[in-house]
Amino acid sequence: MRTTQMHLGRSLKGTQGFLDVRADVVGAVNSTDARKQLDAAVKTFDAAVEEEGARTRDVRGEVNLRQQLERRVVRKFMTPLAKYARSQLRGVPDFAALTQSATDLRADKLVASARAMINAATPQAARIAAHFPAGFLQQFADAVDEVSASFAATVEKRRQGKGAAKELAAALREGRSAVVAIDSIVSHLILGNARLEEEWRVAKRVTKSTGVRHEEPAAAPAPVTAQEVQSA
Repeated sequence: MRTTQMHLGRSLKGTQGFLDVRADVVGAVNSTDARKQLDAAVKTFDAAVEEEGARTRDVRGEVNLRQQLERRVVRKFMTPLAKYARSQLRGVPDFAALTQSATDLRADKLVASARAMINAATPQAARIAAHFPAGFLQQFADAVDEVSASFAATVEKRRQGKGAAKELAAALREGRSAVVAIDSIVSHLILGNARLEEEWRVAKRVTKSTGVRHEEPAAAPAPVTAQEVQSA
C-alpha cells in the first residue's frame, strides 16, 4: 500500500469516527446511503490491505525459497555435470547444452536451461551413472521441478497481490465519493459552530505526505455540549 493510500484510508476512518461521536448533532447522516457506502468502502479497504500485505509477505518468502532452490540446482547438479561433460563427453550430441554456464540464469530461464541439460544428458546416462551417485539425473530433474513450482507460486501470489491492490484503490474511490456526499449534509448541519467545523475538517482531511514526517490520526472529539448544539 502506498503512503497516499494509507492517508486516504485514515481520512475515511476519521470521517466515520466523527459521525459516530457527533451522532447527536449529525445523526441523520448515519442513516443515509452515503454512510452505508462509506462503511462498506472501509470494510473492503481493510480486507484488501490485509490481503495485499499477506501476498507481499508470501512473495518475499517464495522468492527467498526459490533462490535457495536455484542455488542448489546450479551448484549441486548443473556445474558438476558441465565440468564432467567438458572433460569426458566431448563430441557427444548436444554437447553445448551439457556444458552451458548457469551463472547468470534465474527462474524460468534457469529451468529451461537445466531441462535442456537433462535432455542432453539422458542418452549418456550410463556414463554419467558411473561417475555420479545413483539417481543423479532423476534428482536433478526433481530439483528443477521444485524451482519451476516455486516460480509459478511467486507469479500467482503476485497476481493475487495486484488484485488486492486494485480492490483497495476501488474502495478508496468509493469511500471518498461517499465523504463528498456526506460533507454536503454535515457542513450544513454544523455551520456556525467553530468547534465542530474544525473537528469535521480534521476528520475528513487527507494528510499530505512530506517524506519527512506524517501527521498522527486526530484524537476522538470530546462530547458536544448542549450549548454547542444550540449554537450549531
